Amino acid sequence: MRRIPIIPLLARSVALLARRWIWAPRTVAQFQRRRKLGARVAAQETHSSDHRDGSVAHSCLLFFFSQVVWQDVWQRPQELALRLGAFLPVVYFSPLQIHRRYDSVPHWQPEIHIDRGRGVRVVQPLILPGEYKSRLIFALNRRLIWAEACRVLPPDADLWFLSNSPFSADLLARVDWGKRIYDLIDDFPGFSWAPPNARGLEALWLQQADTVISGTQALCDRHRAARPDIQFVPSGVRFDLFHTPPDSIPEDIRALPRPILGYTGTLSDRLDRRLLEDLCREFRDGSVVLIGPVHGSFDMPAPAPNLHLLGPKPHDRLPAYVHQFDLALLPFAINTATQAINPIKTLEYLAAGRVVISTAVPDVVRFFSNEVVIARDRAEFVRLARQWLTADSSALRQRGVDRARGCSWEQTAAAFARAVGLSS
Repeated sequence: MRRIPIIPLLARSVALLARRWIWAPRTVAQFQRRRKLGARVAAQETHSSDHRDGSVAHSCLLFFFSQVVWQDVWQRPQELALRLGAFLPVVYFSPLQIHRRYDSVPHWQPEIHIDRGRGVRVVQPLILPGEYKSRLIFALNRRLIWAEACRVLPPDADLWFLSNSPFSADLLARVDWGKRIYDLIDDFPGFSWAPPNARGLEALWLQQADTVISGTQALCDRHRAARPDIQFVPSGVRFDLFHTPPDSIPEDIRALPRPILGYTGTLSDRLDRRLLEDLCREFRDGSVVLIGPVHGSFDMPAPAPNLHLLGPKPHDRLPAYVHQFDLALLPFAINTATQAINPIKTLEYLAAGRVVISTAVPDVVRFFSNEVVIARDRAEFVRLARQWLTADSSALRQRGVDRARGCSWEQTAAAFARAVGLSS
């Protein structure tokens, strides 16, 4: 975990406060004036350009507010944004607290333009730190975020609003959105860092969204009473990327003692710290490898000579590491937040032909019991890890490869597009 420089952090915070009070009001006012003018012009025009075949008008734009920063751990949101860009232009909007600029997203860029389909514009505006700890900062950031949205949204377009974050709920009433789509990818209100009113913000999205989708069956089941029309659209995998053996072994894993028990993904309080410590003790002659950014909520395991934190890696380099795992780990704590996850790394591990061991996460048990080794407690996890290091795993690994081969992001995006009315 990188040290955060205090002086630059304070300087950027002051600059953002000035931006909030000086720049933001003018930007918002300008957007609102242009939006009202465009609405009056549109009302006077004929409907000769209307599409009657179910397709989306050319002037439509998808505003995708994501809790997942584009340059953080690569997940479902980024994959969806790239593929939804085939249907309409996408603005992928993911605000970043300043301290993460120095911590878990060191290669942050304010904007990235991707020439794919009708175009994907990635916008990652900086906001004040303390987003979820202070009601005042949360409120200040909401105004900054709204102004940054006004800066990038075309005022004369038919704007669709897609979000996977309940914390974007205040934007629901800011614009006359053509459609509001909520994609439940995680139980963010259940996280330890969530603001006190997180459940209320989630409820607002569930009430006002035109379409509600989830990538986990557990979240579908949880919210079906509030939204009987919720749709389950499972995530996919870049099969060829993860299945193809790498040309070389990364330097920072090449010489590690074996067996290598590895995990890729965000290092947060969703992981079972005690389980990781147990694995380090059991496999003293091997290596426990964790690859990914460290979030502040992560209760770091006790230092051990065989525990290796290799940091975040670009998504296209992950397969080279995963192929070195003798066992691929899903070492999640069983708590409120992890009851509602369906980790996409499951399919990535399986595509690479790894033996995967997981704690009893409901969606992993529900969908992958035939391909993943499930442990009901820490002791069983350690015992099964030891067992599968020497067992004949060829049949298990082949089942995993076959399962992953049939789960593509193209299928996910096509199902998502149908669910929201982008295609028939």
